[in-house]
Order: sequence, then structure tokens, then C-alpha cells
Amino acid sequence: MCVVYLLQDGSKAKKQGGRIIVESRDGTVSSVPIQCVTGVVVGGAAQLSTQAVFALLEQGVALSYIDFHGRVKGQLSPSGADAAAMHAQARCLGNEGYCKTLAKELVQEKITAQYRLLSYYSKKYIASILTDTVSELKVMAKQVSWGGGIDRLRGLEGTAARLYFEAFGYLVKKLGWSWRGRSRRPAADGANALLNYGYAFLERDVRVAMAGAGLDARNGFLHSKNARKDSLVYDLMEKYRADITERFNLKLMHLRILTEDELVSTNEGWRISDEARKKYCER
Repeated sequence: MCVVYLLQDGSKAKKQGGRIIVESRDGTVSSVPIQCVTGVVVGGAAQLSTQAVFALLEQGVALSYIDFHGRVKGQLSPSGADAAAMHAQARCLGNEGYCKTLAKELVQEKITAQYRLLSYYSKKYIASILTDTVSELKVMAKQVSWGGGIDRLRGLEGTAARLYFEAFGYLVKKLGWSWRGRSRRPAADGANALLNYGYAFLERDVRVAMAGAGLDARNGFLHSKNARKDSLVYDLMEKYRADITERFNLKLMHLRILTEDELVSTNEGWRISDEARKKYCER
């Protein structure tokens, strides 16, 4: 089972028989049986044939489309959303106490994952900013269970994130990369561009899992509800950012699988190069 990534400029994919055939810009050809594909990620300068799209959807495979900065622009999923699951979701999220319980668990797990990652690296790099931040985050994780509403939880989450990324930035610099503080879009440096790129894959996986469960992405319980924003996607991503994306990115830096000169500075901020995208996906 595998995920097919069409990210290189000029790459093309088509259906031939029962297989997906991928041709790279340099002429390299590879293929995979359709029944082995669990997901497809398509970049802005790649092409996927209509026949391949239909075959993948019939197989129950979701397709995600991302831009050069790693932003998920949209997703194409098989039809057949579970109405019963959506009704159950709406009932649960209409219960303020239930939403508060879910939000507490999520924020606590997020902060715990953050101090767990910093604690791991504090054994490799002895520094007060790491040990002190771990101690502060442990206290904040306990404070989550205290009284207060959703706004208080968002405040705790935001304060913890600020402390965490200050320590995270220290690690990034120790590993030879630049860090100008956490910036989303545009990315102010290569490390932030790499984070944004990794979050795009995490978002894709969360969206696919939600589609499979029949959940409505617009109805979240922590982030503000916005008709133009899929709140539940970003709620569920929070739990996995440190454990998956941030841990993975630090590993790439630590092992020098990727270096900062493999990312590109543009007028629209930093972005990941074709070669770096290939290395990222291969890992």
C-alpha cells in the first residue's frame, strides 16, 4: 500500500490497465497497481489524467492538491458521506460541556507532545531554554484541567505555543538552520517553509481519515467556527503536529538529510525545492 506523490514540476500520471503510470520530467517512468494506492498528492505543476482520477475515486482513494508552499488547496474524495455520522457529530458539538471536555483533552495532549519532544532533545543539547521550557509546559499541561471555558483553553494553547517555538527555534539554530520566529505564510526562513510543507501532509492525512469516518470538516470544537475554514481539520491536527511533523523535520535536520540551501527564497517567501520535496517524500 502506498501514497503517490506528483510533486515534481512537469511530472505526469495516467491510468494504463490496472496501474497508475508516473512519468517524471527527466523521462523516468514508474508504476503502481491501482489497488495498492491509498492516496494521491498532486502539486500545482503536475498533471493527473481524468481517467486516472475516475479510477482512483472508484477505488475509494482521495486526492489532495497542494501548492508550491505546501498549502492544501483542496481535496477530491469519493462520494457517499455518512449522514448518520454527521448527525451524531452535530449533536455532540451542540453540547457545550462535551465540546469543552474534548478541547481540554486536545490541548493537554498537544502541550504534552510539545514538552516530550523538547525533553528528548534536551538530552542531546544541554541548555536551560530547553529544560526550563519543558518544566513550564508540564505545569501548563496540568493547568488545562482547571476551570474556565474554551477561550481560556485557547489562551493556554497560545501561550504554550509561544514558549515551545522559542525553544524549538533554539534547536533549529543548533542544527545549522536559520530561524526568525514561527511564521506561517509567507515563510520567513527555510525551517518555517519545511514546517508548512510537513503540515500540509498532516492535513491531508487528517482530511482523508475524516472523510472515511463521515465527519463534517467544518464543525470543530476548539478553533473558531468559520464557514470558510474547516475547523475540525485544524482541531485534530493539533494533537499530531509535535509528535509527527515537528519531530520528523528535526530528524531531517539532525541527520542532514536536508540542508537549508535546498530550500528557495522567493518574493512570496521561502519554499521547498523539487529535490528537497523528493527527499522529504522518500522519507
